[in-house]
Amino acid sequence: MSESNRLPRVFQVKIVLRHVTPIVWRRVLIKSDTTIARLHHIVQVAVGWEDVHLYTFRIHGKDDSSSSIAGLFANDPAATAVANLHLRPPERIDYSYDFGAWWHHDIRLEHILPADSRQMYPVCITGKHAGPPEDCGGPDTYRAQVQDRTSFAAFAHLSLVAAFVGRWLEHDKPGSDDERDKVAVALERIKARQRSDPDRFDQRAGNVALRQSVHVVDD
Repeated sequence: MSESNRLPRVFQVKIVLRHVTPIVWRRVLIKSDTTIARLHHIVQVAVGWEDVHLYTFRIHGKDDSSSSIAGLFANDPAATAVANLHLRPPERIDYSYDFGAWWHHDIRLEHILPADSRQMYPVCITGKHAGPPEDCGGPDTYRAQVQDRTSFAAFAHLSLVAAFVGRWLEHDKPGSDDERDKVAVALERIKARQRSDPDRFDQRAGNVALRQSVHVVDD
């Protein structure tokens, strides 16, 4: 038997986080012998979650979950390989994370490919936009945070800081206590907006994290 015939197949999946704007998605190559438990870790790393909440998969109308509240397990997540789900393109798996916020993801099988012995799996081959910050409140709250980045309040905070710095440079005076307090608040809001930049997607850093996730022991 040739080496190529001994290798597992590769599934090209597209992970899409639903109900958020701008749309967050990743295209990832995974081996067909990837377990459901391992797939959970891959989604966590690819989207940018911190794996601190419960999760559940919905597969063929049945639940595989980290918590009994989702119902009886249909399969053992650590022993069930994605290939054994018998998915065909473009079928999908539903994945929900954080039962308080309910982040819903589509994991859609796009293609079944031959494995490349020179390639390490899993690997993210493309994607767009940063995942929401952990514990930010859910899709509605996150959409409001994204809109706040271009709101009048955001412009006002920038204008306040710019005016304060301009006066300081021109007159070499730090301003009153009240002015300094307002500028300090504005700076914190500006920093918070920068930390949650929805346009940021670092594919290279994501793949470094995915390679490290290979060593995570299946639950």
